Amino acid sequence: MQGVTAALAGNMQMKYGPRASMALAGLMYGGGMIVGSAGIYLHSLTMLYFGYGVMGGCGVGICYTPPI
Repeated sequence: MQGVTAALAGNMQMKYGPRASMALAGLMYGGGMIVGSAGIYLHSLTMLYFGYGVMGGCGVGICYTPPI
């Protein structure tokens, strides 16, 4: 998810600016960690994959583009 989101987030950064991109990235990554930990607590593999893999990966991908 990181590579796909980094490629798609370049246009968003140009439109909204790096500050908004970093704020969204922090929310996505933090939310992904919370959902992933809830998945571990509830023994839900699907919830873990969605939180840590999809949401967390999207957050890291969005965060990757503004510094570059």
